[in-house]
Amino acid sequence: MEIRDLNIYLSVFKHQSLSKAASENYITQPAVSRKISAMEEEYDKVFFHRSSRGVIPTEAGMEFAKYAEQFLELYENSQKDILRKKGSRDSHILSIAALMPATNWFLPDALVKWLELYPGSELILDYYTPNEMVENMRNDYYDLYITVEPDLAAVRDLHYLVLIKDKPALLTRKEDAPQTEEEAIRILKATPIYTISRITSTVFFDAFSRQLSLLGLKDPVIKEIPRVNSLKYYVLSNMGCVFLPPYLDAASDDPGLSLFRFRNGPEYNMGLGWKEETPAIRAFLDVLKHNFDLPVNHMNLSGPSFYPNTFPL
Repeated sequence: MEIRDLNIYLSVFKHQSLSKAASENYITQPAVSRKISAMEEEYDKVFFHRSSRGVIPTEAGMEFAKYAEQFLELYENSQKDILRKKGSRDSHILSIAALMPATNWFLPDALVKWLELYPGSELILDYYTPNEMVENMRNDYYDLYITVEPDLAAVRDLHYLVLIKDKPALLTRKEDAPQTEEEAIRILKATPIYTISRITSTVFFDAFSRQLSLLGLKDPVIKEIPRVNSLKYYVLSNMGCVFLPPYLDAASDDPGLSLFRFRNGPEYNMGLGWKEETPAIRAFLDVLKHNFDLPVNHMNLSGPSFYPNTFPL
């Protein structure tokens, strides 16, 4: 049994549905069923009663869910404790916590460049939702944090710079693409609106709600989705339109999709933060400053530059 299997089990337990657990974990329903069956065989217990209405946990299934949650919590805490001991204290290591969709536009190339300049270094990269990032920043688990600006600004003693400034955007199918704000409003009134849930990002959901209020929309049909990467699926499946954070522009690269920005709306900025500036952090900031055309005015970094001959590896 793998760590991921426990997450899949808990998805089935939470939703009481194999199909919803499959969608949440990006695997097929038969694969979920096989994993649950393998666990039941390993423990020689029936964890779920299957029926046409879904899957209902048995007493053994509820007990296993309790232990699965405890184990995953211990596993996550052990990773964070070990990382905290070796992350920012070791100049050979750069540990980054990032929003997965937010990093598609610059982080891969930046990390390639950083590792080229400092081949003797070690890189740790983990992905989280915005709300999960808040706990990581408060406890100083990582060297660098790439997340939304309001969350960065709210953490005590955290230094940060803004990487991108933008507004929420509307994603539709190409054939439904609005040309004017009035057309966009008609789409929003006529179809369900999918967006990131409050559990995933309180900051973006609030910005999205303010945008709807500015447009004069009352009581729209809103569907909150916990998985950011699955938003595009709802548009392609013609199930509705989607409100996106600006850093998800990559979703509009699909030839079948179109992105529409409103003239006025709340800014939803993304940035990079850190608590203690180490040589590794300074080197990474230098890579961003000198090798990437980031659309910000905040990259006027002061202090000495760290290049391969001065970075202490």
